[in-house]
Amino acid sequence: MAQFRIDLTGLSEIGRKVVPKPLRKAAGAINDAHDAIERSLDRTASPIASRRVAGCTLATRAHVTGIADITGIEYEYEVLPVTLLRLRVERPGGDAETCVRQYVPRGLRRLAVGSSLRALAHPEDPRLAYVDWHETARRLGYGSAAVPDTMDQFAWPGPDEWPAPGRLEVRDKARYTRRLEERREAWAPATARLTGASGGDWDNGRQRFDLVLDVGGRRAEVRERVPDLAVARLLAHREVGAGMVARVETVVNAGATLAVLAGPGGEVAVDWPATFAQEEWQAGA
Repeated sequence: MAQFRIDLTGLSEIGRKVVPKPLRKAAGAINDAHDAIERSLDRTASPIASRRVAGCTLATRAHVTGIADITGIEYEYEVLPVTLLRLRVERPGGDAETCVRQYVPRGLRRLAVGSSLRALAHPEDPRLAYVDWHETARRLGYGSAAVPDTMDQFAWPGPDEWPAPGRLEVRDKARYTRRLEERREAWAPATARLTGASGGDWDNGRQRFDLVLDVGGRRAEVRERVPDLAVARLLAHREVGAGMVARVETVVNAGATLAVLAGPGGEVAVDWPATFAQEEWQAGA
């Protein structure tokens, strides 16, 4: 449905002079109606999640007790990054532990176990809660947080799928996990430091990056599918300049330590679970 969106409200100044004001106003109303229909369809497509989210009306605090970076989900022809958050939620009758899958705003992805966030919880069902990113961002001084309103982002997995207590984990799809296990058997573990990076396309729920690494004094260039929470720790974006000449630059966290595997022919691959297990990553550095 999105491909039929009519957008006359974003015309240039020349277009504004040509298109009558009533027509521009009508186009704006059409776009608003289109957005409302899409939101309605989204709620219809995810009725269980919609009911659960609507039922979470208790404003409270939640403390992160475990994190799992998982592959993104398909949403509107793109990939929507989501994360599993194990939470200890403050409730009137006593704290309750739960886990929610939801989107994490880009500016807040440097999560660490122990972080305290604002949350909305179900007043009767202690299993249901989710992080209120808007209120969390406001209290942290970010002003606002861009969060998609799709219900597809939300899920409350069973305890057997929760991240381990006190751990920051990375979880990948089966074929990548098998490939990692095979490499661990045949390749040698090593430590690398990041010296450069640039983003690329998406592959099965993760974005691929060209990474430049220093492996024991040897330069290595690898193309890797990078976990979403790792991107937040390895790269930052800053705006340079102002007005029409403003541009966004990618800033690399040079010197960041990565656990890698070195192949017999000089190949190098990042071992992301081992990287996440490093003390500085667990602490949110």
